[in-house]
Amino acid sequence: MKTEEQFYQHIWQVAGASSLDAPSDREIAAQHDVRTGTGIALDVGCGDGRFCTMIRSRCAAVLGVDISMNALQVARKRDLAVAQANFGESPLPFASASIDLVTCLDVIEHIFDPYFLLHEIHRVLKPGGRFILTTPNLRFVKHVFDVLLRGRAPKTNLDHASCDGGHLHYFCTQDLKELLQECGFSVVACRGVRQCLFNSPKLFVFRLLARFWERDVLREFFHQGILITAVRK
Repeated sequence: MKTEEQFYQHIWQVAGASSLDAPSDREIAAQHDVRTGTGIALDVGCGDGRFCTMIRSRCAAVLGVDISMNALQVARKRDLAVAQANFGESPLPFASASIDLVTCLDVIEHIFDPYFLLHEIHRVLKPGGRFILTTPNLRFVKHVFDVLLRGRAPKTNLDHASCDGGHLHYFCTQDLKELLQECGFSVVACRGVRQCLFNSPKLFVFRLLARFWERDVLREFFHQGILITAVRK
């Protein structure tokens, strides 16, 4: 059986040039939440450094950490300061209270112990430091239909027929809020990313339910991703 590090080495080796594709919707959304004049930023799970380059002009310094050396080789070619670490089970290689902003985009769903990772992010952030987190949304209507109508449940492998190709964890908005609060964060903003068309003929059941439920309750069903901004207490 491959170790976790070998697994992601293989993923990035296979990805090759495809890793240089246009930014994802969640990356673009997170970029807008990075304030100009930010001090030191750290991207946890930086991969090839694409998001680091997107926010570099807004920060005094941008650091990255990833498990895959193949990905980090590309990041270093972009003149980025990056480090290798299996942050799902090892401490982040940064001093406590040394970072102003941490981003963690579509990573937490891959981590065996999300509590460990979030406590580490809390440790390296300065008091009042900001944390931007994105992850796929389990309650997205396509995933609901996959389970109820197609009999395809989430899996923890790379089966592309399953939800998001397989992750270790699947989150709804409330799950993430509670998880962050338990790990010492205050949630200051939460929104969906990439809204699908509410008027699609396939979604008539949800439009019917909307007559009885508040729109805020249904809103989560129509976004593929979740973006949360929190601060360290």
